[in-house]
Amino acid sequence: MAPRLERFVSPGKGNGLRATAGVRRGELLFSAEPLASCVSNRVRGDVCHRCFTRRETLLRCSQCKTARYCNITCQKQAWSVHKRECKCLRGLLPRVPTDSVRLAARLIFALFSPSKGSSKELYTLEEHESHLTSMSEQKKQGLSQLASMLELYLRQEAPDLAQEMTSSLPPSCREPLSLIAKLTISYIETLSLTEDRQRQLEEQYHFTCHCQRCDSQDKDGLMLSGEEATWRLLKEALPRLEEQKAESLHGVQLMRVGKLQHYLEHIADALDTFKQAFQIIKLTHGDDHPLTADLLMKMEECRSELDQKSSSSH
Repeated sequence: MAPRLERFVSPGKGNGLRATAGVRRGELLFSAEPLASCVSNRVRGDVCHRCFTRRETLLRCSQCKTARYCNITCQKQAWSVHKRECKCLRGLLPRVPTDSVRLAARLIFALFSPSKGSSKELYTLEEHESHLTSMSEQKKQGLSQLASMLELYLRQEAPDLAQEMTSSLPPSCREPLSLIAKLTISYIETLSLTEDRQRQLEEQYHFTCHCQRCDSQDKDGLMLSGEEATWRLLKEALPRLEEQKAESLHGVQLMRVGKLQHYLEHIADALDTFKQAFQIIKLTHGDDHPLTADLLMKMEECRSELDQKSSSSH
């Protein structure tokens, strides 16, 4: 870290970063490589898995058939990170795990890497135990499903670990900073109302923000002016939508369970779960939504596999 910056602990807020000397407007303060990253499945065939450059023609990893690179140079540079996941990907072919599973696995591989795991002070799950008690049952169920899929994925490369399991950030200043000025980063969209921002921060990042904007709520009046009457009516209607919102989340969670059952080759169970998810998602998302179409494809895959098993047994 640059000598003009220092980390400090702020009660109720956690770790912070502040300047120990004057900083010019627009000056780069700090940048670092992310501990782990992965290309989304939606674009995995369109961008280089090393430099993230979008290209029409990419070299494909001959072993896992999943990773793609601009050239031999990018492939060699990525090998230190890719070599462990390559074995995991081969073990699941032709299936490809979800983005969250691949990213979680890369984080685990990074923790076991001497160059990364020993050079950073990383937080353990136990340090966030107070937040686990307030986590909703749906989120706990989602984490449990993620752990199960991760266990299946890691069996090829880290069987012992699987058995135990049951960004580049370059902030810059908008204004000149004086000595010991605190540096802040917006986690979410700041154009939302204070109440909405606080709720989103609690749900996604598990902390209560006490910045000047949140404590003073001085911008809320500007955002409500001219539309306050409409906003109040909408706000009164929001509680009535909570039940439908929960139903939508339940449908997505059922879809994830079905995918896990499909990975484990419990085809009949997967088909039943996909049917339950379909009945919910076609109402909450609509017939034309990609999730609805994906569910139809998944159900058709299951039916085809069941038909093949039935015909082969006769």
